[in-house]
Amino acid sequence: MVFTTPTLSYEAVEYANNCSEPQWVPKKLTLTKQKNSEEYGAGDHQILVRVHAASLNPVDSMLYNTYNRVVGYLKGRSGMGIDYSGTIVSIGVSAAKKTDLTVGDEVCGMYMHPFFSGTVAEYLLIDPKKDPAITRKPRSIDLTMASAWPLVYGTAHQMIEATRVKKGDKVLVLGGATAVGRMAIQIVAQYYNPSKIVATCSGNSAPLVKKLGADDIIDYTSYASLKEPVEREAATAKFDVILDCVGNSDLFGTMDKIVQRNGHYITICGEKKHKYNSISFVSEAYSQLFVVARTVLCYVGYNQYNYRFLLASPGSWIHDGAHRLDNGIEVAIDSTYSKADFAKAFARLRSNRASGKIIVKCTE
Repeated sequence: MVFTTPTLSYEAVEYANNCSEPQWVPKKLTLTKQKNSEEYGAGDHQILVRVHAASLNPVDSMLYNTYNRVVGYLKGRSGMGIDYSGTIVSIGVSAAKKTDLTVGDEVCGMYMHPFFSGTVAEYLLIDPKKDPAITRKPRSIDLTMASAWPLVYGTAHQMIEATRVKKGDKVLVLGGATAVGRMAIQIVAQYYNPSKIVATCSGNSAPLVKKLGADDIIDYTSYASLKEPVEREAATAKFDVILDCVGNSDLFGTMDKIVQRNGHYITICGEKKHKYNSISFVSEAYSQLFVVARTVLCYVGYNQYNYRFLLASPGSWIHDGAHRLDNGIEVAIDSTYSKADFAKAFARLRSNRASGKIIVKCTE
């Protein structure tokens, strides 16, 4: 693809604040004149990607809900999306050396710029120093599906790494049917040889969750609280690791009965299950006080287990992730929408009923 002017016109999804609907709007990128050429493209440390597809995550809804009129006035319009897939149409010399990528490569990755630009766009201009989570598309999936896995894989991977899951561990996954829960179960089952994986999910999701690698299921819909069924499961052997992928506070009063001394509890949601059509980082401020308190209590040694709240970050894990997808890790897809149907995709995200990732095709 040849660019003969320094300005690239394209479209991206943006919103002014949470009182306005996200929509496609015209945008412009400033390109760099290429050495010894009349053409324009990516700068020396940049990669220009023509985006094929992007996927929506619950965090996109949280960011939207947080972006009130005051924030919007102070910061201007915000983009949407973190995951993407596409084709490299221009790459700088230094960026090519750093990433071993070239023009024409089909790639996917994470582009985390909350409250600024997002991946639901026709083009992305990426600096791999700032956004290192970019890799060639796994061979086993198509370019559309490639937009669905980076954030959920990275989140699950970092939860597992942070809790130091090892061979023989007994692992409890809260929210086994969530996109992150499904990914975590697969990674633990296929790469860590645990003694047992127990997952919470509804009875309807149980067959799928067991197929992915869970040994036993706790149907959370059958109980007012998870305390009793988890205590019963831990009576023969306590858990070494609890991966909370959905938000829960039922177990903290009984941790000495269910978690091994110096075991790990990690959450990506905090104290409660979220409603993505209303939750924001502001509304969660009170709940996060409990997260801070538990973190401090564990840090000073008051609790006999390790507690952590995790926010995923880009990193070199994306290359391992691509390799693992080529070796059997599955990606949960809820639905796929055309560029023209973005509003339907956003409504699906806000419905709280999606089972897997929501994909938006940005270009054909």
